[in-house]
Amino acid sequence: MKKILLATIGAALFLTSCEDEPKINISYEKALMDKHWILTDVKVNSNVKVPTNTWTSTFGSIPPCVKDNKWYFPSTSDLSVFEHWTKCTPSDPDLRSLFYNIQNENYIKIYSNKANVDGSIVVKGDFKLVDIKTFTIDERKDVSSTVTTSTIYTYSKEE
Repeated sequence: MKKILLATIGAALFLTSCEDEPKINISYEKALMDKHWILTDVKVNSNVKVPTNTWTSTFGSIPPCVKDNKWYFPSTSDLSVFEHWTKCTPSDPDLRSLFYNIQNENYIKIYSNKANVDGSIVVKGDFKLVDIKTFTIDERKDVSSTVTTSTIYTYSKEE
């Protein structure tokens, strides 16, 4: 009887210790906030409608004045872009204030004018939080009925 009781207690302890930890539900906006993000890759596909087309990294051809910019999301709707070491034009401001929204957890719009969102788009596309330190924006443009170009911007959390 003692062995059965010990076996039952042991099984109960084993089963309760194997329960999954509760998942923390955090919005994508919150995951982006309070971190500096830097552009770490840009891949281009000249026509995603052709399955045999390949992706090409164009990160090496991105000007240093764009590569060193830091994105900072201070809230769930604001984006600050800091010109870091180099500016593309000397008269550019050190800080550019933009806005963003993530729709249905998979599409992002970044824009400069709240009163005219669609008329002031800086970048828009499919949004993917790859992990807690990386996200991508897949911007697609219909060139014609048979050609859609795609540019995937990869941003990583600055360590």
